[in-house]
Amino acid sequence: WRTKGYLLADLGRQNESLAAYEEAIKIDPADALTWSEKGSQLVQLKRCNESLPAFDKALELTPETDHKELAAVWLSKGDALNMTGRREEAIAAFQMSVNESEDALLSYANDTSIPELKGRALLKLGNYDEAIKAFEQAIDMAMPGSFHAPTVWIGKGDALRAQRRNEAALEAYNQA
Repeated sequence: WRTKGYLLADLGRQNESLAAYEEAIKIDPADALTWSEKGSQLVQLKRCNESLPAFDKALELTPETDHKELAAVWLSKGDALNMTGRREEAIAAFQMSVNESEDALLSYANDTSIPELKGRALLKLGNYDEAIKAFEQAIDMAMPGSFHAPTVWIGKGDALRAQRRNEAALEAYNQA
């Protein structure tokens, strides 16, 4: 059911995707990833307040040693909190994402998605110089043509644009 949820989301069938995640949770209520995906789907549907319990359940169920997944869930929860106007709580969630990303890098030093997660959280915190460093770390690690390479370049461009370094941002976007 979770895979069906992914596919339906990719097809733009948001409500059906949410229903698939809910079916998956009925089958395995201890699946942290499905809870996280449900939260993300609720955010896509602009139901951010409803997404927060799903993210909380995902955080509760994710093993404390799975720093990469915790970083991703904290980032998603931060986005949802931000969209509901709860900026202080969002800042705390983004900082948790940074912390978990740093812990994840200790275990998975070659995983480009981790510095990308860290960069995205730092960008949300307004720490643009640190975000750029994290994105550059991911760029240095990424294989040409890898799945993460374009999104990392876009993240770097976003951080540069936030600093009003538009020419440098354009160069980063052109690399994506």
